[in-house]
Amino acid sequence: MEEILTQLSTNRQIILAGDFNVSFNTLDVNTSKLCDLLASFGLERTIFEPTRGDSCLDNVFLSSAMELCGSQVCDIGISDHKGQLVKFLGCETTGFTQNKKMYRPVTQRGLFMLHSRLSEISWDFITVDSTSGEQKFSHFMDILQEAYTYSFPKKTYVVRSDQGNNISWFNTELRAMREHLRFLRELKGQYGFVSDQYYKNYKNLYRNKIRKAKINANDNLVKSSSNPAKTIWDIINKKRGKSNKCPGSSDLSPDDFNNFFCNIAGNIVNHIPDVHLDPVNNIDFLVPPPLFSFSEVTFNEVRDVIDNLKNKNSKDIFGFNLKIVKCIKNIILIPLTRLINICLRENIFPTVLKRASVTPIFKNGNVDSPENYRPISLLPVISKIFEKCMALRLVTFFEANELFSQYQFGFRQGKSTVMGVLNLISSIIDAFHGGGYNTVLFCDLRHLIV
Repeated sequence: MEEILTQLSTNRQIILAGDFNVSFNTLDVNTSKLCDLLASFGLERTIFEPTRGDSCLDNVFLSSAMELCGSQVCDIGISDHKGQLVKFLGCETTGFTQNKKMYRPVTQRGLFMLHSRLSEISWDFITVDSTSGEQKFSHFMDILQEAYTYSFPKKTYVVRSDQGNNISWFNTELRAMREHLRFLRELKGQYGFVSDQYYKNYKNLYRNKIRKAKINANDNLVKSSSNPAKTIWDIINKKRGKSNKCPGSSDLSPDDFNNFFCNIAGNIVNHIPDVHLDPVNNIDFLVPPPLFSFSEVTFNEVRDVIDNLKNKNSKDIFGFNLKIVKCIKNIILIPLTRLINICLRENIFPTVLKRASVTPIFKNGNVDSPENYRPISLLPVISKIFEKCMALRLVTFFEANELFSQYQFGFRQGKSTVMGVLNLISSIIDAFHGGGYNTVLFCDLRHLIV
């Protein structure tokens, strides 16, 4: 059935009816699988009453583009299965475009294949002394990417430009109420059979149902989101008519963005004025701190780092996300720990981990100016693990030797930016009562880019 529905053109209105031999009015596993499969193709169930005895074995599924006017079950007297009567309205399916996109769905079968494939890998190349840590890490990432590509094959899906028929909150009940409202409007306007008050009351009931459906849909969307705060703002901005998406077409190419973002750091450095001051004079301590060196990481430490990273569905440039890495952590734990220690001994950070998937997000202004875009970099998951191990050692060293400024509140354990705001408020109040002044300096690096 999945193969047949995939081959059908998505601009067709589909009616799927018959004896499916599953009980639709139960929580049976096969029933859930069938309904989920049909729902993925936009087919909605219409029959909810028993059709044979106490079981609902027969059903009619309609494309979401069709408007359901009503459905009922009736005894036709020629079978032990009852008949189903479904009333609906079709709609025009022209006026939209279709775009095909490729993706690699992460499935349980794929995770099992990935786990099995990596379990058969020999990691003896890590102990070879003739190759550098750079080469070993590159080979390690090639193995992971090859196993990922094999385990999660590409699939094609079609994106349609008309999204009006795919509104999640506009359910079957609302469609039936809308059709009934149209029917009442015709009776009131042409024949006068319906009073104005009855029509007005039903119209208000329909509007209240829509409002509650929208609220419930947004509430479920926020609750199921991995980033509720971002989802809330997306809903608010959509309601306000604002979006981070580019408001029009742009002539900028990927190379334009790449060249601009790659040169940002150099432009900032070149425009820093030469003040002819020795930065050593601004160092508060007189006695140099003890020398720092990276200590090697342990297997347990790397495991804890992986476990403590937050789960995210976004995939890096190699196709991995944290959920996938956590599924294979017991396989890659030993080779990854050894590779990190090799890189720490050789004082290198692997070039293969310096790659990122960068998405330019439009902010405001001219759409053809790359400076009006904010780059969002999605770093490799393995690099986050490596960086976290390094950060733990740096922070521990800085805290032990009191190298952090007392006004450094961000990214420190036991401190937060809220404490920084409270400290600023306290200093302002003290200056106000003491007749003094407060100076606050805000830096925006964007304005340093010329």
